[in-house]
Amino acid sequence: MKSTNTADQRSFNIPLKGKVFLSSGPKEAITQAINGHPGDSISFVMFDPATMGQEKATLRVLGKESLMNMGTAREATKVSIEFKGVTQTAWIGSDGETIRENGFLGIVMEKPAGKKHCSALPQKAAKI
Repeated sequence: MKSTNTADQRSFNIPLKGKVFLSSGPKEAITQAINGHPGDSISFVMFDPATMGQEKATLRVLGKESLMNMGTAREATKVSIEFKGVTQTAWIGSDGETIRENGFLGIVMEKPAGKKHCSALPQKAAKI
């Protein structure tokens, strides 16, 4: 792992305890959740950049729900993700995309309508 700032560049060696995922989450856990049943769970190890360590995370299937997104009702699998003792909730579409997420700090994120949400930003900043 390399860390760079304006003054210097540093390299770190972090021994891994096995298969480790970044915070965006493992695709196979999401796929299993979409095809799972309420009560199903899967655990995996995630890299925590705040502590430069590895921590266990657990994804649990809560059920199927219909929710409004971009003016359309969409079917989604509702899951909870527990990481370091904190739980957040996400709704995942059949394509594996996160439609809505209630985050750790009470922040709610919802999938916007394509690039339309960036129309007021300068072109360079809106690059997606």
